[in-house]
Amino acid sequence: MHPTIASRWGRYRQRLAAGHAALGRPEDALRHATAAVRHLQHGTDVSTELAASYEIVANCRQELGQLEGAAAARRSAIGHLERAAPDATASTLALVKLGDLVRLQGHFEEAELILTRALRRVTFPPFGGRLGYAAMPSPRR
Repeated sequence: MHPTIASRWGRYRQRLAAGHAALGRPEDALRHATAAVRHLQHGTDVSTELAASYEIVANCRQELGQLEGAAAARRSAIGHLERAAPDATASTLALVKLGDLVRLQGHFEEAELILTRALRRVTFPPFGGRLGYAAMPSPRR
């Protein structure tokens, strides 16, 4: 299949997957998201779309209790996001989701490593490296 056609089919199947996921149909969403991944792998300049499709696969698999498959899909999504934009917020959030999933599986040491990696990517505001809690209203007592 020509790469342009593969990209179009992949995006179409990704939209179908997102719609089914929004309607609470994880089995149908998983079927379309898996097809989207298959098509997008043959496309060009589709790293973000491929990562989004892997993210839908991961969410569906996690919802269906297929935690190993969900973790594999999240790892694939992170790989594509890091190639597309290594310092982007999306890849950091994907790392957090993977860390949480690995924690749910009971792999606490691996989860700590993944979450620490995500935390190292967070940039702090320019005012002296502090998070600026002083700017937040204090709780009323």
